[in-house]
Amino acid sequence: MDKINRQLKIPESFRPFFWNVDFDNLDPEKNNLFVINRLFNMYNTEAFIWVEENYTKEEIIEAIKTLRDWHAVAINFLKDRYDVPENEINFYKMGCKKWKR
Repeated sequence: MDKINRQLKIPESFRPFFWNVDFDNLDPEKNNLFVINRLFNMYNTEAFIWVEENYTKEEIIEAIKTLRDWHAVAINFLKDRYDVPENEINFYKMGCKKWKR
């Protein structure tokens, strides 16, 4: 995927996932980590596929490593899927170890 030439638009069907932000002005490029996190946390197959088709593996791994606002099931799945060691994930570094499976 060529990040430079992509023109992302979040599908209208995902609007309910962004209940607390101005969906019409949400920029999926500038807010890529937020969008990745929010959609993976929704446990929605369509959203999961959309993220993997529209964001690079590097962007997804950056979100996994840096953000702390993960549901435990989501982050445990993603760390295994993308082979990210727990000691590189802020979710675990910030004291969320009690949520580990």
